[in-house]
Amino acid sequence: MDVVAGLVHAANIAAKLTDSEKLMVLTRAYITIQEGGEALGEVEATADSDVAVDIITSTGMVAQLSDEEFKTLLLEAADQIRDIKIALDRKRARLSAP
Repeated sequence: MDVVAGLVHAANIAAKLTDSEKLMVLTRAYITIQEGGEALGEVEATADSDVAVDIITSTGMVAQLSDEEFKTLLLEAADQIRDIKIALDRKRARLSAP
């Protein structure tokens, strides 16, 4: 399943997820943001983004996050990952243009 779709799905069923499942989803979101930053050549920019910092902070306190806070964080991560994918597509298009 696409990471963005997985994040949106997890956000929609936040109340049904265990703390370990929430941690796994947050970790996947963070790794995807990091990998996207590496592919763009903007590792520091993505690692220092508000969403990435919020994810890292939240992984240490998953049990204290409300379902709404968790959902909001996942949807913000999904938006950032979409933006990264769009930037990657543009970069690839420029590189393949004659």
